[in-house]
Amino acid sequence: MNANGLKNLEKAIRSSEKQIALHQTWINAPGPKFAPDADPAEILSHQVHKWPHDMAGHRQSIQTLEGVIRERDNPA
Repeated sequence: MNANGLKNLEKAIRSSEKQIALHQTWINAPGPKFAPDADPAEILSHQVHKWPHDMAGHRQSIQTLEGVIRERDNPA
């Protein structure tokens, strides 16, 4: 893998980390993501299910990308 490939992997990791932080912000303060008359059950569903699920997907992506970098640095 060339230097640009590594930079792209690192950029993807940073992007996923930012998304995790953003989702955590929404979990803590969901108001700005919803209309004032939004259904409280829908908001709670996002806080308890959707956003944590999205965060888990981003964490999995980070693990995968880090694995690719490790393999690059330590070829078998």
